[in-house]
Amino acid sequence: MMDSAVAEGSIPGATTIVAREGKIVYARATGYSDMEKKTPLSEDSLFRMYSQTKPVIAALTMRLYEKGSLLLDSAISEFLPEFSDLKVRLPDNSAADLVRGAIAGVPQEVAFREITVRDLLTMTSGLSTSPQDVSADQIYPLGKIWSATGFYPPEMFPREPHASFHDSVLAIAALPLASHPGRKWRYGSDYDVLTLLLERITGSSIDELLKQELLAPLGMESTSFYCSESNVDDLTSEHAWGPEGDLIVATPPQSAEKASFPEQKRMSGNGIYGGLLSTAGDYLKFAQMLLDNGIWEDQQILGRKTVELMSADHIPNDEVNLYRTPGYGFGFGVSVRRTLAGAHTPGSIGEFGWGGAGGTSFMVDPKEKLVTLFFTHVFGYQFHPLADLYEQFQSRVYQAML
Repeated sequence: MMDSAVAEGSIPGATTIVAREGKIVYARATGYSDMEKKTPLSEDSLFRMYSQTKPVIAALTMRLYEKGSLLLDSAISEFLPEFSDLKVRLPDNSAADLVRGAIAGVPQEVAFREITVRDLLTMTSGLSTSPQDVSADQIYPLGKIWSATGFYPPEMFPREPHASFHDSVLAIAALPLASHPGRKWRYGSDYDVLTLLLERITGSSIDELLKQELLAPLGMESTSFYCSESNVDDLTSEHAWGPEGDLIVATPPQSAEKASFPEQKRMSGNGIYGGLLSTAGDYLKFAQMLLDNGIWEDQQILGRKTVELMSADHIPNDEVNLYRTPGYGFGFGVSVRRTLAGAHTPGSIGEFGWGGAGGTSFMVDPKEKLVTLFFTHVFGYQFHPLADLYEQFQSRVYQAML
């Protein structure tokens, strides 16, 4: 199936892995790292994890939680005072209990409580990091602050060229919240704020923390935020859909942020700028650890009950709205399947996982003791209406099970 997809030009290549009961039962890399140069894809090829960085940051947070460095219900303002005294943006027609903040022309009210660590982990903080749900008359007064975050294309909001990544994250604090903390699941920059929080708590950079607490214990030697000179040739070219609907090379390794600009240190736990780089084999170690209740090669990375907490549905009255099918809640950095009704792929209630904008995804099914990974390198692959290889892959894996 993957070979046919490469031959048809619907993907440049893919690495797929299936592991069951702790054993790899299928692993294969097919196609090209770069479609134009016909560079073969290998099992050592590096993919940009983008949003699939979130589960790793969530696990890191829980490692620090187990060590007593933080509490889940602690207000983040304890370490990030910039996020104190937050206001919530109101609809234009609301006139009750208004306060005037620094942003004239946008009606606001005082947030009923502070943002907690748990809110960031479950993406229910209410952080206003998307201009898509803002009325037209609010775009202008909020636009200057969105431009300071640097998280949007220059054609939408001209960005500050010299702002550091940390300054961009802190700029979010000046925006009124889109909803009160804890009330609504909203895809945004929660994990970038969480990244800065972890750095403030520990006094260490996020790459140092990850290496010490997770990557080294798991033996994930190929996983990092930036390429070294020795492995830049392993970095896949990022592909995209061209104007004619065909795939084109969008970013070769030679001009990639991840290979060319390590001095910028834009290490995003949310996944922007590409997030972590990893191989499918490396990420399998992380996923297998979660499946095995926090254990990797006889070493306890996370407690069994901690993994249960991470993979529980923490938004029972809301739903992840990024998927094509309903029925998914959210834990700490992972979506959680809560029903089989309405789904178009087989699976199990309680399976969990996440994907990245670059075309990668992983799934852990505790009931079947199963891990699957589907890694390709096409930006926005999962959101293309004709891109169904991940669903086909999942369906065939379950169809093959006895």
